[in-house]
Amino acid sequence: MKSGWLVLVMATAVWAQGSRFVDKEDGFSIEPMQGWHEVELERFGTSRLKYMITSDDVPEGAPHPVAMVSIEDSAGTRVVSQDYVRTMLAQSKQILLSYRMVHYGPDIVGGRFVATAMAESGLSKQTGTVIVYHGRTIAIQATCPVDQWERWAPAFDQFEDSFRVE
Repeated sequence: MKSGWLVLVMATAVWAQGSRFVDKEDGFSIEPMQGWHEVELERFGTSRLKYMITSDDVPEGAPHPVAMVSIEDSAGTRVVSQDYVRTMLAQSKQILLSYRMVHYGPDIVGGRFVATAMAESGLSKQTGTVIVYHGRTIAIQATCPVDQWERWAPAFDQFEDSFRVE
């Protein structure tokens, strides 16, 4: 019986690894949350939206949580400081609640934040990581209604933590 369990675990690990989204053009990869699915990409401000997922595990008529990766090509050599993130969020009427630095390698530093904003469906809460890499700003973001935050925050953290520069 133990050998059958071992085979099942190995098959699961291979499946999970195979589900990773890899963008060779822009040099990153990210792991979707289990049970989430990819949705059609739309324009996201001036950014190129590269990958977007959502969960259907919500009550009927409730807003869906969304997680995405977008890229702004003209980042230059900006440092992702708390002031930079605060300014970026203010442009879309969001309020910064928390901020911390995140390191993705010796020369790749990002800023991870939590913010709130008014959305069409009411107050929303968002988490994100912003990285300046090779002259581009890469934003990993996830959002949901404030009253669903406790439910989705662990999945959002998993999504952001799985980001890798290739």
